[in-house]
Amino acid sequence: ASQRACCINNSRLIYWPGAENIDRENIRKSGNAFATFVDEVGNGDEVEPDMDNRLSQDSFLDMEDDDDQTTNQVGPPISDMNSALANSCWRSLNCTEPHNGFGILMHLQSTLNVFPNQHLAKSLSRFTVCGLESEGVRVREPYKTELAFRYMERTMEKTSHHLCPSTFDDLKCLLELPVCETIDLQNGTISSMKTRRLASTLQFSSRTLSFLAKALSLELEDTIDGHALVEVEDLNGMPIASLFLRNQIRESLKLVARSAIRCLLQHGHWLYGLVDEDSRICKSLDEQQCASETRRCLEALGEIVSYAAWLYRAKEEVPFGHADCCFPILDVVNAELSGFDLSTMLSSGGRVSVKVRTNFEKLIKLRFILSLNAEFAEDLQIQLSKMFGVYDEVSAVL
Repeated sequence: ASQRACCINNSRLIYWPGAENIDRENIRKSGNAFATFVDEVGNGDEVEPDMDNRLSQDSFLDMEDDDDQTTNQVGPPISDMNSALANSCWRSLNCTEPHNGFGILMHLQSTLNVFPNQHLAKSLSRFTVCGLESEGVRVREPYKTELAFRYMERTMEKTSHHLCPSTFDDLKCLLELPVCETIDLQNGTISSMKTRRLASTLQFSSRTLSFLAKALSLELEDTIDGHALVEVEDLNGMPIASLFLRNQIRESLKLVARSAIRCLLQHGHWLYGLVDEDSRICKSLDEQQCASETRRCLEALGEIVSYAAWLYRAKEEVPFGHADCCFPILDVVNAELSGFDLSTMLSSGGRVSVKVRTNFEKLIKLRFILSLNAEFAEDLQIQLSKMFGVYDEVSAVL
């Protein structure tokens, strides 16, 4: 982005795209801290904003790095933002116009190489579990959620800043988001308001799980080859992988597999329909969003299960895809299926025949295996398909 400047309270402030659309009174409240910081870092000559090429607030969603142009450029050294600026950005991101805070944060990152300090990183890490809060109440706002995770993903890709949960309890809460936070929304009659709230909750869950899956991918991409043994000490030095290993790795693998199969059982009908339906027909935009976010949740959880199985293989020093890697997953899936009330999956209610239940369980196992979509997970999928008795169906797809 070009460095353009605008004047606020007689202080020079680097201009970011869309700044001319933002209420000046709101900027004035947080602009002094930002302007003071920019003056300390240094900036170029003042340039008038290009009013003919203004960008709307939604255009921030399409901001991408031009890696080809920036790879060989020497920019400012990476640094953490000062406390006043970090607090101002967090308040702006958590207000009624979150694009203000998002725009400042993205500009600081891409232009000045300024990243979250420890306090802001802690707030963002808490956000991955609790979301944004208003007066102590958790609020699920899709626009704020999207902006916050866009910024966090860019930060994670560019630096080693750790923005994911730092304790196993937080990790457990994160993995259970699509199930635990949606139980009340699926009891009784599903109204349009409940469907909208469910869509917002699933959207937050899908972004959080996708962020965790991407963080695991960045941590393990240089060590995963599917065959060579890896030193466990090296894995213990990785922030997220160490959370899985800090607990008993078998229990960690069971936890992830349980979250994945429960999500499939509870929300899979948005994708595949109920047992007595040929297919799912979404009747509103909210139902379409429920289906879309359910797919993203299942894809992210499947990827996390694959990484957890690989960590199990590294810890226990067995080949990836070995039966020993699959037994914890097999136990969890069979236990969840045996205790599932299939009558809730019938549009008309009533009793479920043995044949219907057998076919349903076979489809669930097949869909669960296919959700393990990490690039290295084919051996795990094949071994699980043999143990679940769906090898012919899975081999036809892989």
